[in-house]
Amino acid sequence: MSTKTPREAGDLLDQLAEQIGFLKSSADAFDSGNESEAKRLAVTLRTLLHDRGNTSKSLLGQLGMKGVDFLQSAKPHRDGSAFSYHGLIGTQVGPDSGGYFAVLDDANSTSRVPFDQWWEMVIFRDKAGRTLTRKDLVLVVANQDGGAHVDEELDERYASISRGNSLSWHVVTPAGSTPMKGPELAALRQIAHEVLKVLVPNYAKKSTLGSAQFQLMDLAMVVGNEEVRKSMEAEGIYQPVARNAPCPCGSGKKYKRCHGKLS
Repeated sequence: MSTKTPREAGDLLDQLAEQIGFLKSSADAFDSGNESEAKRLAVTLRTLLHDRGNTSKSLLGQLGMKGVDFLQSAKPHRDGSAFSYHGLIGTQVGPDSGGYFAVLDDANSTSRVPFDQWWEMVIFRDKAGRTLTRKDLVLVVANQDGGAHVDEELDERYASISRGNSLSWHVVTPAGSTPMKGPELAALRQIAHEVLKVLVPNYAKKSTLGSAQFQLMDLAMVVGNEEVRKSMEAEGIYQPVARNAPCPCGSGKKYKRCHGKLS
């Protein structure tokens, strides 16, 4: 067996700069429309953050940088809510389509928390009560779903959320109802954003979505379903739109002539 030589501190700092560069370039590629870059984000996040017992230490761990507080941008989960939870990400809906997106600096609220709390915090809870933390998501994508390895099997919780639409959100348009795709990819992008905010002084990036789309949130999923709409109003998730007001999807039409047709 070959012997190993300890790295010098300067070498570790060079590695950190390189990994931050990887994180930035994959984040920019994701924001330009290449959502598969989320899998590269997962690998870089694993390199920076994941300690595996005494056998493998994360880069930030080797540098003693995990003692700082990390940015927490997930909206809080409502205990007892009848709805699934995707705290790190928003939903966008246009006149004919929709999906999940990373909110970046447009998060409704942020705080700073210790690394372990941040890493182990639940960011997904589906309708069956299955949960994923930031750690779960990063490791499954990096180790099983094409980041650094393609496994023969996937973590059942992750597969349900990423493949099975177990969050149970749909886009409702005049053409019909379509399951929303890609919550895991958008969440990885938001995690990368949180980490960049910690590691890069003055790092900032806002969502490219228009404010009308961002404010829309879950509107198009609930119009046309009175029972769901009333439940969301009671929980403060959904606010009614006046029929003669501009449709929040940004189409330029009145609500009653756009998504309001479905209600």
